[in-house]
Amino acid sequence: MSGGTDNHLILVDLKNKGADGSRVECVFEMANIYINKNTVPGDKRPLYPSGIRLGSPAMTTRGCGLKDF
Repeated sequence: MSGGTDNHLILVDLKNKGADGSRVECVFEMANIYINKNTVPGDKRPLYPSGIRLGSPAMTTRGCGLKDF
């Protein structure tokens, strides 16, 4: 969305993928991967946002390092 990151969080816009953040969040949880649904610019339904947010801080607390990313 922004062309870069200063805080190691990535916001992914799913509008052109035919999915919404709420459904993608559920699918990831079934695989024990925890992400957050997130609104993106232009969203009109906050309960069904068009984006997901991924964060590397949560992965580093689980022991992932540079090679894992």
